[in-house]
Amino acid sequence: VSANHWLGTTLETPQQSVEAALDTRRRIMQHACWKSGHGRFLRRTALTPENADTIWSKIRSEYIQTLADSGKDESSVQRRLDRLEAKHRHIRERALKEWEHCQK
Repeated sequence: VSANHWLGTTLETPQQSVEAALDTRRRIMQHACWKSGHGRFLRRTALTPENADTIWSKIRSEYIQTLADSGKDESSVQRRLDRLEAKHRHIRERALKEWEHCQK
């Protein structure tokens, strides 16, 4: 699952059966601002910084729950995401400044 905007990387899901993998994808991607349609991606909602943060919060929670359901320690998953977010924060802040500049 791509999380480049928030983490600078992708989120790896646990190895699982095809059915479980599809369910995991559906659970996480139900929160995404893009949906697939006819071979292309269509924007579901206006992507403001606030919307992006709300979307990430939902994806993050679903991801943590998915890994916890597969036996991973929830607090260590949260700490890993916290570290990745902190490492990528300066890039998100720069993107926010660029977005704000384009709104003028």
